[in-house]
Amino acid sequence: MHLPSTLVFDAVGTLIRPRESISAVYQRFAQNHGLELSREIVKSRFVTARSKIFSNAPDQPSSNEIEKRNWQNLIETVFPELPNTAPLFQGLWRYYSLAENWQLFPEVPSCLETWETRGYHIVIASNFDERLIAICQQLEPLHRIEHIFCSSQLGFSKPDVRFYREIERRLGCRLKSPLMIGDDLEKDVHAAIRAGWQARHLDRNRADLNAVLQGEV
Repeated sequence: MHLPSTLVFDAVGTLIRPRESISAVYQRFAQNHGLELSREIVKSRFVTARSKIFSNAPDQPSSNEIEKRNWQNLIETVFPELPNTAPLFQGLWRYYSLAENWQLFPEVPSCLETWETRGYHIVIASNFDERLIAICQQLEPLHRIEHIFCSSQLGFSKPDVRFYREIERRLGCRLKSPLMIGDDLEKDVHAAIRAGWQARHLDRNRADLNAVLQGEV
């Protein structure tokens, strides 16, 4: 099957995922700070806060400071019972900066190796802060990928079209007929198409990365 020569992958939900469920981690960290909440409550609050704070607004400036402030706001929203969430936030921020707390989806290593061997240019582009670079550098085979872009270094977050324009500017002639692959329909697919890219949606409830790249879904 012929694909565009440059394959651009989202990170979280597409290539990698937290090793432990977010609600379990948040619940445990809250308990360490004296707050007892059920995982159901933590999960519900997290989902609501994330959808509000990390929205699909078309104008999405980003920087390490903005991303960190967004996560601080999310922690405050999820745990309003705590008068001071700063220590809890710092612990969670560090926890998710460690590669040992992330894992690749099972098919990712062989899938990336297959398309690399065929001569395709592999790129990672994700809504994340600078922690993503160190995480990927410690996860094989992601450590071999030359271009890993996070929104905080690009200056814009998906679905802001400028996220994609900045990647084009930075890669220049290396970026030919890019194909974006990601698990978020708006941020990874619709936004990429608005930028003039090709895009494919990865719905992990229906298929894995191999199936999407092979056009089976």
